[in-house]
Amino acid sequence: MRHSPLLLCLLILALAGVVACGPAAAPTQASPPPVSAPAPKPVHAAPPLSAVRFVSAQEGWAAGQGAILHSADGGKTWTQQYSSDATIAALAFADATHGWAVAQDRLLRTTDGGQSWQAAGEPKDSALAGVEFTSASQGWGVASGTLYQSGDGGNTWSKVTTQGRVDSTCFADASNGWAAGGSWVLRTTDAGHTWKPTWRAPVEGEEWHATIHCNSASTAWVLLQGSAMMSQQSYVAFRSTDGGAHWGALARESYFSSAYPSVTVEAQIDAYAGPFATTDPATAYFLGSCPACDMSVSLTTTTDGGKTLRYDKIAALAGSMGTALTFADARHGWLVSGKGDQGLILATADGGQTWQQVLPAPAQ
Repeated sequence: MRHSPLLLCLLILALAGVVACGPAAAPTQASPPPVSAPAPKPVHAAPPLSAVRFVSAQEGWAAGQGAILHSADGGKTWTQQYSSDATIAALAFADATHGWAVAQDRLLRTTDGGQSWQAAGEPKDSALAGVEFTSASQGWGVASGTLYQSGDGGNTWSKVTTQGRVDSTCFADASNGWAAGGSWVLRTTDAGHTWKPTWRAPVEGEEWHATIHCNSASTAWVLLQGSAMMSQQSYVAFRSTDGGAHWGALARESYFSSAYPSVTVEAQIDAYAGPFATTDPATAYFLGSCPACDMSVSLTTTTDGGKTLRYDKIAALAGSMGTALTFADARHGWLVSGKGDQGLILATADGGQTWQQVLPAPAQ
């Protein structure tokens, strides 16, 4: 008795426990499980550090020789997010998600809070020394004394025409910005489309480097640093509260008084001044150092717009130099340094009156 092919097929499949019959299906390949980035491991030591930035009292980053570190608990613990041969000189964040790291030979960018860092762009034939972003896309950079603008998160940069050199920038909001270079301060009120010189500091000579920070469209602080000799450096700090029309001196180095003869304020920061940070129109913090005083490091603070200055030595940094400083608010601040081949991170919760070492974590 002959059986049809279909009947034979059904019998064979039934014996094999298969419930269907028909053309053989193409073999399928199982989808690989999703691959996730390894969780960052806690670090208990760091290389020499040169940059720090906190976007809140809890979340911040520190960076330096070949590393970017992250903390989500106010600096109590740290994880390493990035490792390479690049030395990071500066950090900038538009928010907790979008950040930039300026290295000596490259610009890095993150769009996921530092979980990953990718190479961004730089101006042609120039290396950026610092950047400032007002949003995830709109930013400003300084390279070799020239101002540049980016509208795509730092992928491309275009040169901005200004009168004179630019050393640093600061934006109070998307429209109102400040720039400083040499002894000049410039302003923009149209999102950087035009820049106008508003003031020239009363200093002699041309060898000045200007760092500017701002808290609003009307209030800005600028620190001018000049030449150094005899274990001291010429410097003078100013503040404006009327959009740059008028400036008042806050402090100066008295040994070099001939470099700013019309500045008569007696207050000093230290033998050397800078870097500095501000949190509101009345509050600023200036790091200082004295190489001839056993390499002591200090913090000079004003909370009343410069009317009074408080000077505190930072004992934990004795023998080293403070390289960067940031404050999330008037009480919570962090500073970084390098001592030999080791990085240091200190934190304050009382506006700089006392500092605690948080990395390396002190021995219990």
